[in-house]
Order: sequence, then structure tokens, then C-alpha cells
Amino acid sequence: MSTKTTAELLAELREKLELAKEPGGEKAAAKRDKKGIPSARARVYDLVDPGTFFEIGALCRTPGDPNALYGDGWSPGTA
Repeated sequence: MSTKTTAELLAELREKLELAKEPGGEKAAAKRDKKGIPSARARVYDLVDPGTFFEIGALCRTPGDPNALYGDGWSPGTA
């Protein structure tokens, strides 16, 4: 059983969700931007109306791979 408070658990969740926004980090984002390649998330947001996309699975990772990135390069959700 966890001894962390709800506030601590929510803070951890928010931190992970922030990491999931750009799982490769700033260096990977800069490299992709230099090549003119949008992220998977940016492509989805270009296709749907603002505020209509609800992302699910942002924290999914490859099981058994501790170095796997959040989202694994895809942005599942509904619009």
C-alpha cells in the first residue's frame, strides 16, 4: 500500500503527463523541427477541430522496456 498522499500522486501524474508531451526530450524535438517533421501529436491536432481531441494512452509504453518512451510514438484518442 502506498504511503504517498493524493496530492503527491497527482503531482507525479502531472509530471509524467508533461514528459509524455515530448517523450524524446528537447533535443529530439529540435532535431525533428530542424527537419520539418511534426510530432505524431501535432499531426493529430492539425487534423481535428481545436478542443475536440481527447487523448488516451499518453502514458503507454512498451512492456518490459524501462527505457521506452511514453506514448511509443503514437497518440491514440477520440475526436
